[in-house]
Amino acid sequence: MMIEYRIRMFGNYSPILRRRRPRPVVVEGPSLPLWVSPEKDEPAHGILLRLAERNGIENPVGILNHTGLRTSDLRVGREVPKLAKLIRCSPIDILDSTFVAGDDGWCSVRGQRLQGRRDIEGTRRRLCPHCIAESPHQRFWFDVTFISTCPKHNIELISDCSCGHPLSWSDVRVSKCRHCENGDVQNIRNANANEDVLEVDRWILGRLGVTKSASIPVLDELPLTHAFSAITAVGALQVGGNETRKSMKESISTADVSINEARAAGFGILRDGVLDQLLDRVYARYRPYFRGASFHGAFSWFGTWFMQWHHRTASDVPHSRFADIVIANAARKSLAYRRKGSVNESDGNAALGRPGAG
Repeated sequence: MMIEYRIRMFGNYSPILRRRRPRPVVVEGPSLPLWVSPEKDEPAHGILLRLAERNGIENPVGILNHTGLRTSDLRVGREVPKLAKLIRCSPIDILDSTFVAGDDGWCSVRGQRLQGRRDIEGTRRRLCPHCIAESPHQRFWFDVTFISTCPKHNIELISDCSCGHPLSWSDVRVSKCRHCENGDVQNIRNANANEDVLEVDRWILGRLGVTKSASIPVLDELPLTHAFSAITAVGALQVGGNETRKSMKESISTADVSINEARAAGFGILRDGVLDQLLDRVYARYRPYFRGASFHGAFSWFGTWFMQWHHRTASDVPHSRFADIVIANAARKSLAYRRKGSVNESDGNAALGRPGAG
């Protein structure tokens, strides 16, 4: 009698009969009715996004509950065997286009090492709307921060949905964000990209095995991330000069050009083999008024940048054409250069720019 009375009084909220809401259960192993196959240049985290879309899953928690997989893990190559088992393919098919993180903060993809936090986009989802129209899947190179265009379609990559909201990895549809019903990135009309910037991105995609590009020996012998640092620094020197107390960033901003346009200028200098002439022009304008000037004193921020860059790259590339050009140019001007870690600050080899300098 008492139980019946409490049911009538409280209905489903009876403290006697009320049950706790069940927690989401993470299903281990294949459980989705529909699966997908890896597409060309598609990374593991892109496959997970497309898997959610094909199965009609409405939020990121849903795909986690069904697969036990997180985008953050797949972005750095973790849990790839589990994803491969889920979609019934070999892990090798997925790893070919997936960033694989090491213990040192670097990631590898297609034989290239990239700095995880600097070179790989971690929050924004970028894409080419024309590529998505051809095949609605993510390409791994969309996530490389220093790629800004799609050379195939000659347009800039976008990071916003047609509704205006930013694309992110919390979305569960490839061509739209999670904030709107009918958005579609294919409805966005982009202007053509700068041709010089496109040329830089073509070369990068060639290094990543996506397309074929012309060989540039002074850059090809450097790891991609170090080569791109050199491109940026030379571009800043070309567009902004080398006035005392200016930084690389200030050189670009005072020249009133975008970072991508500055990089394109640096790429052109290195492609055409005229870095030596650029250094001569800079030195002729800003040379010090006393003899025996230091390498840093003559080239200001570029000198500081180069010494740091040369030290960082020493373990990967002990001798490179790019470094030889800069050091030899300084030697002709009797500028003392000492790479960090050299035995003797007045090392004659360093001053002459000979192999084994420093």
